[in-house]
Amino acid sequence: MLGILRSAAGTWVAKALLSLLVLSFLAWGVTTRMAGGFLAGHHPVITAGSTTVSITEYRLAYDRQINMLQQQIGQRISREQATAYGIDNQVLAQLVSGAVLDEQARKLGLGFSKDRLAELLRHDGELAIISQAIFVERHLGAAGGYDRIVAREATHHPPGNAPGEETHN
Repeated sequence: MLGILRSAAGTWVAKALLSLLVLSFLAWGVTTRMAGGFLAGHHPVITAGSTTVSITEYRLAYDRQINMLQQQIGQRISREQATAYGIDNQVLAQLVSGAVLDEQARKLGLGFSKDRLAELLRHDGELAIISQAIFVERHLGAAGGYDRIVAREATHHPPGNAPGEETHN
């Protein structure tokens, strides 16, 4: 049986079919990768000045809103039901208002300075843990995988201080 398969695989017809199969997977992968740039959230859905909201941010906010509604009514809802409830428009309105508000705050120079934010993070334990998690996530994303040294540095040094800097309280 294996001998028959081996001899059949050596024919030009089998090689042509195998090549066709490889080319179809190659073409499928390339078109998926090209479409993935848009679908993966790299293009903004909302732009307000220099403030943008990506497709991924919209999808996450939409899913979060659906989950909240499902918890409130105690049952799962379909996408059609979510549209009937107007969740898509609610999420879009929330994201637009948030983007416009962020842009106005940026233009007016409102917000915390980096020094004030670092001070707040040093003195609030819960915020310190969150900021360390964000620090680790950003550094792990840049490295492309888990890095024990980066994780140890993030958890052993207060936020706002680089490794080697002393904390003055």
